[in-house]
Amino acid sequence: MLGLLLQITEVMYNPAGTNTGRQWIEVRNVSDSAIDLGAKDVRVNDAKGSHLIKAEEGSMVLLPGALAVIAENPDTFRADWPHYSGTLMKSAFSLTSAGSVQVARTDGTVLATANYDSSMGARNDGNSLQLSDGSFVAAVPTPGVYVKPHAQDAAQAKPSTAMAGSIKREVTNESYDPGTVAPSPSAKAEGGGALSRGPVTVAAAFQSKVIPLVSSVWFSSFLLLLAFSGFSLILLIRYA
Repeated sequence: MLGLLLQITEVMYNPAGTNTGRQWIEVRNVSDSAIDLGAKDVRVNDAKGSHLIKAEEGSMVLLPGALAVIAENPDTFRADWPHYSGTLMKSAFSLTSAGSVQVARTDGTVLATANYDSSMGARNDGNSLQLSDGSFVAAVPTPGVYVKPHAQDAAQAKPSTAMAGSIKREVTNESYDPGTVAPSPSAKAEGGGALSRGPVTVAAAFQSKVIPLVSSVWFSSFLLLLAFSGFSLILLIRYA
């Protein structure tokens, strides 16, 4: 559907191990206005019915461009993803291995929808289904971070349950300031080379220029002294 206010950007429908309480979806506000997901007429719809969305962490009002995770069981979600710090909501949905999930109003207005099935991947292998160019592909889960995975990355993504708490941090815990321009690796290499070349260049110049010059002066002096001594010895022998 075109013109929807929200996108379902990630679906964890079949996590590695048990499914109980460990299913979740990630939604993103793609509109120009804030959307109150806590409104009484906003629900998560699955094959079994319509479910209220309740606050857990953060504001229920999703600002334009913002992301939120709606989890079946927030406590279990936190256990799986202990470093997650984004907006977290709760809804008692239950996802099957194939079907659809919606965020919609009770009057039938669909805010977001996702259709999926197990042939897309992410079935009990630790991956999730993630939106990429309008379709879902299996990839390493990134709750709270919207990325566009490549299909070839999905084929290589086989995380274990032990990795669950650390995957997202690789994406979010960067110290790079987006307000600055990061130097390129080549620039860093050139800069480092310029700094390290200073003393090396002076030493090389001293070795190649100064030392030979001094050596040549001492050698010349020695030759002159030797010649003078020899000449003096000849004179002494001759006139003795």
